[in-house]
Amino acid sequence: MSVAGLVMGSGIAERYEGLYEAFAPRGTLLDCSPSDGHELADLSHAQRAAWIASNPLPAGVRTHSVVAWADQDATAPVLRRLHSLLAAIDPRNDGQLVAGEAILPASALLAEARTDHWGVALPRDRHPSALVRALSSSQAYPREALFRAVVWWVLAEP
Repeated sequence: MSVAGLVMGSGIAERYEGLYEAFAPRGTLLDCSPSDGHELADLSHAQRAAWIASNPLPAGVRTHSVVAWADQDATAPVLRRLHSLLAAIDPRNDGQLVAGEAILPASALLAEARTDHWGVALPRDRHPSALVRALSSSQAYPREALFRAVVWWVLAEP
């Protein structure tokens, strides 16, 4: 199961890899563990494709994908610049990923969440970091309802 997962890599990671490598090791943000600056290299299209090729999913196991995408004005303000950059590739993006990059190979597309990446990935309104809450979109997204629906759907499949 992939839920807005970085399955196929990200052009955003490739674009900002050098900048991230230069600045990330200088400090931590949001109580994250210290960075060596190389995390974005693993998120490139080439690295993700190589990983998927060398780690195939087990045969006979059903897989599903949920993608997220939102219009730019429905994206958290901090993600709008990235949304704009990704929109040149595909307007169906969540401010961090193009929707198609979040689909597991040979999986069933189960849902399209109409929210930005943070909306589907984070409990924005109750996130422990005041910074995340402040930088997030004010638009609520029913993450829990989506996850319940996904579980019920998958369990009900023959």
